[in-house]
Amino acid sequence: ELKLIMATGCSMVFAQHCGHQSSQINFLPVDTPRQVCRAGIKGTIDGNPFHNKCEPYPKSTLLQQHNPTCFIQTYQGGQSCCRHGKSLLDKDQEIPWREQFLEYRLKFRFYFEDYVPETANTPASHKNLIRLYWQTEAWASEYDVPQCAPGTLSSQCVHEITSQWQVKDFVNTDEDSTAGLKLIYAAPHCHAPVCISMELYNANTGELLCHAGAIKGTGSSAKYDENGFLAIPPCLWSTNENDELPPPILLPLNTTLLSIKRANATWPHTGEMASWQMRGVLVDQADQDLRNKQNAVSQSFPYLRSSSSLVDGGGTTTIIDCEFWNGECQQDGYEGTIHLYANGGGTLTISGSKFVGGTNSYTGSFFDGIDVTVDNCEFLRNEGIAFVGWDGLFEISNSWFRENQGRDAGAIFVTEISALTKLHVWNTYFDNNIGETSTNVHVVAEVEW
Repeated sequence: ELKLIMATGCSMVFAQHCGHQSSQINFLPVDTPRQVCRAGIKGTIDGNPFHNKCEPYPKSTLLQQHNPTCFIQTYQGGQSCCRHGKSLLDKDQEIPWREQFLEYRLKFRFYFEDYVPETANTPASHKNLIRLYWQTEAWASEYDVPQCAPGTLSSQCVHEITSQWQVKDFVNTDEDSTAGLKLIYAAPHCHAPVCISMELYNANTGELLCHAGAIKGTGSSAKYDENGFLAIPPCLWSTNENDELPPPILLPLNTTLLSIKRANATWPHTGEMASWQMRGVLVDQADQDLRNKQNAVSQSFPYLRSSSSLVDGGGTTTIIDCEFWNGECQQDGYEGTIHLYANGGGTLTISGSKFVGGTNSYTGSFFDGIDVTVDNCEFLRNEGIAFVGWDGLFEISNSWFRENQGRDAGAIFVTEISALTKLHVWNTYFDNNIGETSTNVHVVAEVEW
């Protein structure tokens, strides 16, 4: 190649030029095949520009397979031929319905739940699901299923394409503040009966995230089971145990996903598709950091459920920088939420943590026969005494009890079961707590303020 500076004159008179830019001349050997045009051959179909663009591997395998849909000179048919007002017949065929309208019906089902906004104590009932979309045939929007070779067993007449991409490739978010994505809904778009299956994998771990294929209706009373129709059920995840669905899995933004599409190649097909239409929840990095801390606690406490936990018998336990919200624990006949239930001796140290929104007929946190040290913690809006201690040494410092409401006291209730029961409180704030016997603290034991 020869580098050049090209100049454009202002007139036919030799003088200062009016514009210039760099360029080059490429020299090619003679009698040797060389690629001359790198942009591909352009063209139109019935006057409409042809725009199919096939991505290179690993985002798509269509170019590797020389799929006809990628190039206008080999294009066989598909959505580029199927436009409004066009009839896909041979030139020598008459259009039998030229002056007739074709009528058809569509059936839709809409299922919904009422939305409950978040409150000071509970999160919102629903989260916003972002839309996620990816094509296994990236980004041609369609592809050809070539017919398998004559004599191939029908069980082996399968055509396969794949695509690999990272989660961040189809999520528009700030990578520094986002821990990742949790899929809630994943539905393949492919054309039955040629579509055998579509599968979505976590390529980093080899875990199968979703397998979907066409199911023929049987005419039963079940949803989406009409006789003579084909359904392709989506993959679903849920955090609600009552849904009997697997829980969503956190996929960090650098997770590589693998899509595999298999199609019946007994006969050739054009315009086949293999896209994923999905919905998911973005997980904030700060929220995930908090969940990681709570998970560390749950590994120590085998009875930890949601925000409820049980510390049993002896030893030394430490909880640092955790938040406890609205659990599902029932102990000793108490109904509703107990943030933390500890008994049986030993010591428990809690620092930098929050106990929020406990709803219980008696207590939000209950400690029996155990020495407890609380520092730099917050007890907020518990419906039930925020802190109940029986038979132990209870030390509370640098903490805050705010807007708690209980029976014997709003904030703290300590009763003497033995002479060892003591309560020490210092540098702690009480704000707007309500109790029947005492607004903030009711103690039947030795107290040091």
